[in-house]
Amino acid sequence: MGAGAVTYGSVDSEKGGGSAAMAGALAVKVMAQRTEAFIDETTVTVTGDIDVESSARGNIIAVALSGAASTGALSAAGSIFVNVISSNTIARVNDSAITGNDVHVTSTNDNDILGVAGALSTVQDSQNANADSTSAVGFSVGVNVISNDLRDGGTLAIVEDSTIDAAGDLVVNADTESNVLIGLLSAVVNFSGTGASSAIAITIGLNVASTRTHAIVRGRKDDEDLDVDGNVTVHAEDDSSIKNFTFAGSVAFSSSSSNAAGAGLGFNVIATDIKAEIADATLLAQDVDVSAVSDGEITALMVGAAGAEGNAGAGQLSFNYTQQEVSALIDNSTVTASAAGGDVDVTATNSSTIRALTGAAAIAFTGSGTSDGIGAAFSFNITNDTTEAGIDASEVIATDGHVTVIADSDATVETISAGGAL
Repeated sequence: MGAGAVTYGSVDSEKGGGSAAMAGALAVKVMAQRTEAFIDETTVTVTGDIDVESSARGNIIAVALSGAASTGALSAAGSIFVNVISSNTIARVNDSAITGNDVHVTSTNDNDILGVAGALSTVQDSQNANADSTSAVGFSVGVNVISNDLRDGGTLAIVEDSTIDAAGDLVVNADTESNVLIGLLSAVVNFSGTGASSAIAITIGLNVASTRTHAIVRGRKDDEDLDVDGNVTVHAEDDSSIKNFTFAGSVAFSSSSSNAAGAGLGFNVIATDIKAEIADATLLAQDVDVSAVSDGEITALMVGAAGAEGNAGAGQLSFNYTQQEVSALIDNSTVTASAAGGDVDVTATNSSTIRALTGAAAIAFTGSGTSDGIGAAFSFNITNDTTEAGIDASEVIATDGHVTVIADSDATVETISAGGAL
């Protein structure tokens, strides 16, 4: 679940000499899974329901903590974690003849990552008479990746080259949920008594959610129709979120010159491919609903601070990107809504949200030498989404009902970046 390390280094003030304290923590977790339920080249005839269901869940919690304290020349602490989930979940009916009541082909994939890294480093009242300078360094690094779109994988619910004779409903549903929560802290203090002193705190966060979610009815076996007495629902949905919280702070004071820096880098990406489709099929049902939904959200809160009796610099850089491709389609098919008032609905809904707060503050106190302070915060936020709903090269019949084709996209970017120095 986690890793930790603590060290302490001291020096004899009479003998002098070098002294250092160094601590490091590393946590690496990789989870790979493939979950598949299928009916392949089979004839199934029952009076009850037929369920083909594939479901997978992945959960990673990683904690990496380190601390170092020294009365000598150097204190360094570093914490790193790397978390990877690769999960493919597939439910499919292929080249088969299915007769029953309700027919459900469902695939669900739910993955969560929680990562925490902290590094504390301090040099206090250095007694090293031979040291011209003292340094304290702390860094925290977190990498999180959730992916299911390698090698034609994903969260897939597919009925392909098959016949369906259902007395009830036909439901083909694919659902993906991916959540990443990351917290990084680096705190560094250097209160050395003599010589030049420096304190450096760094945080780096890299988070990626890249997923494919498809619900598809495609083709037919032996040119037979898909005959459903109830309703047909073909639905694909993805909910992905990344929450990134980081702080890097440093303080340095000495009887001579001192320098402090607090810096952070955040890189957050959500890339999704969501598709709901009826293709190359002849389908008869009371109502037909083809829908694709995507909801992606990135929240990034990054703060850096530095204070020194000399030079102080604080900087934060946040990059946030969403690319969501959402498609709902009836293609090269004949679709008939047979019920009185029966409808055919094709809808694609896309929502992407980026909220970024980036701040940096530096305070430089006048000491024995010159003093300069620099505080800078940058935030780059991009949404690059595609939303498509359509009926193409098809015949759609809803004699007493409605045919609705809707594509709806809603992108929101809220950002505040502030940098200051004294």
